[in-house]
Amino acid sequence: MNINDVMNLLEKNKIIFKESQAPIPNSLKNKVVKEQVILLLPLTYQVLHVYEFNDGDDLAQEKKGLLKKFKKEYFDSEVVAIETNNIFIVTSKDKGEKESKFEKQLKDIFLSEEK
Repeated sequence: MNINDVMNLLEKNKIIFKESQAPIPNSLKNKVVKEQVILLLPLTYQVLHVYEFNDGDDLAQEKKGLLKKFKKEYFDSEVVAIETNNIFIVTSKDKGEKESKFEKQLKDIFLSEEK
């Protein structure tokens, strides 16, 4: 799977987004990734950070470090991470929220695609 596949799946599931034109902050960059992009969802005010790795092994090695960066970045909310094959998607939800509607929607899209 690649980032274009991610964007196609979001479009197919009628999730409106726009690719951020702003540079990715240094605090969230990862040198091992093949490609990374920030997607803005204007209707829900959500931000998706999408990382494409060469393979699942690279993702497994980098996952812990990325989560640590996002926990620091999203200090006032909880980190939501979705991992599928070589793609790592990160967003946030309100602290204490069990599973947001958006989180469930993302899991339905990407984890069912994995099967």
